Amino acid sequence: MRASHWLAGRALIVAVALAPLASLLAGCAPGSLSSPRPAGGRLPAVIITSATEATASSAGFETLHIAALDPANGIARWTYETTISPLRAHRAPVVAGGIIYVSSDALPATASATLPVGSLTALSERDGHTVWTAHPGALSSEPVVSGGVVYASGIAFASAGQVVTSFFALRADTGQQIWRADLHAENRAGAPPDQGFGVEDTLVVANGAVYDASNPSCFDTCGAAWLLALRASDGKRLWKKRVTDAGTIGRPVVTSGALYTVVTSVSETQPNPFRQVAAYSASDGAERWNVPMPAIGPLIAANGLLYATSIAQEQPPGSPILTFTLRIVALDPATGVTRWRVTTSTGDTDSYLPLAAMTPDILYVQSITNDGYSLAGLDPSTGAVRWRTPLALLVGSMLMDGATLYAMTSFIQRGGATERNASLLAFSASDGHAQWSAPLPAGSTSGEAPLARAGGVVVAAYLSATLSAYETYGDHHLAWRVTTPGWLLGLVGVD
Repeated sequence: MRASHWLAGRALIVAVALAPLASLLAGCAPGSLSSPRPAGGRLPAVIITSATEATASSAGFETLHIAALDPANGIARWTYETTISPLRAHRAPVVAGGIIYVSSDALPATASATLPVGSLTALSERDGHTVWTAHPGALSSEPVVSGGVVYASGIAFASAGQVVTSFFALRADTGQQIWRADLHAENRAGAPPDQGFGVEDTLVVANGAVYDASNPSCFDTCGAAWLLALRASDGKRLWKKRVTDAGTIGRPVVTSGALYTVVTSVSETQPNPFRQVAAYSASDGAERWNVPMPAIGPLIAANGLLYATSIAQEQPPGSPILTFTLRIVALDPATGVTRWRVTTSTGDTDSYLPLAAMTPDILYVQSITNDGYSLAGLDPSTGAVRWRTPLALLVGSMLMDGATLYAMTSFIQRGGATERNASLLAFSASDGHAQWSAPLPAGSTSGEAPLARAGGVVVAAYLSATLSAYETYGDHHLAWRVTTPGWLLGLVGVD
């Protein structure tokens, strides 16, 4: 079992099975939108990414599909295809500054090679043409774009069986290399333990530095996980920190001179993973504090606090049923001391994330009680409930758009309730009152779904093999529906 799965806890994970590419190009039902397009610059678009299964001749490599849909009618303006390794974590491409950055993998160049050929390609958001291509190495990290620079990493084999992790800074407009920093990892027996380094990297750029959370590839066991800091201007290594001998670390949150992350330690002798929320100095990597907490989902830093979702698992004596208590916890970022906590459910289900969204003024939290499901707006400073709105079903994903909070219901239900089709919901962001709702296609099953908004529509993707676009104005009627190839990886709205 992968430790990254343990770290994710019981967050909703979905593979969306969708229909052939021909439906995307030719089977679109024209909508009635008439929103004007700008004369120049960016065009409103819905960028979708999906993957189709490997074929017998592809050595397990999957096909990655990218398309830019016109939000007025759902018709694809352009499409792009490449391949990705089965070892790569499925991610949507990064969209920034009119460019779409796509990480891909090709089959090894020679029969003796064991690593795929990794590429980072920059596509024009407007028409899909290739702006530039770079080769940061195999299984490259998700790129980060900051200040006109693209940061990425990848791995390669050097002599004597060494794995080299290379970090790059590239010009966002041309792909020209600004700097490269190599980090060697000894894989031989007897190598010093501080020389190990993971290959699943998560980069964060802040405070003039590139911070990297590096996880090992975990199958039956895990190796050490690390934090690394490089100077953003020239790639000079600032510090390197071993955070666990066997386990994983989550995407760090960088603020107020510190890195905050969830560390999960695992071992063959430990029946359950041990999780903690930890803070490290951004300047030298020194640990400031750690708090044992079974945290799941992402950490959020805002309003002078650090917010986490925790889950406690218990099995009453003599009972085969596990009981799960989920809480929202607000920590003091300077000390790790709990400022407040709110219990969102205690029962036999653990498969949802209570912390659904956040603004500077409100925490949006869903909960399960004996009275059913609800969405609540909490005071970020105290955790006090400002308002509560009943939900027919739990929410799988949410999208904040100005004064409106869009949400999609999921199918996580208790006690054999009759299954109902999913719905797209719109709430007032200020007080939570329901504004409108729309049904999504029948045949959906349990899972999380992405949402995007662009050009006067909000687009919802679910497991029913369709994207459904509804107008954000007027009577909110269905504008169009299309199908996409394979399972959905990402949905991004561009205005």
